[in-house]
Amino acid sequence: MKKYRIKRGDSVPVTLEFKLDGVEVPLAGYTPKLCAKARITDTAYLFNRNCDIVLPDTDGIATVTLTPADTITECKNAIAEALLEDGSGNQRTYLQFLLDIEGDVNN
Repeated sequence: MKKYRIKRGDSVPVTLEFKLDGVEVPLAGYTPKLCAKARITDTAYLFNRNCDIVLPDTDGIATVTLTPADTITECKNAIAEALLEDGSGNQRTYLQFLLDIEGDVNN
């Protein structure tokens, strides 16, 4: 599983590409989401953000900027997921990765 590292309290722009078998997933009718938990069994999220769809929506690209409030909690090996949610609340995860939120001199 791929791992990303960010600094505690940073604003971080994120671009997500939703693909299935190498083909872009059209995002019309879905809400792209990026979420993370310190442990997969936790009920509380480190962050749970809706993403903006980049047009044309047929390219399967979405963006979100994590805020300092999203990245305030230091943790190692958090589980993060990029998923699509339809209007009925059904979800499908397209990407799962590990996330380290590391200490920073200023935070």
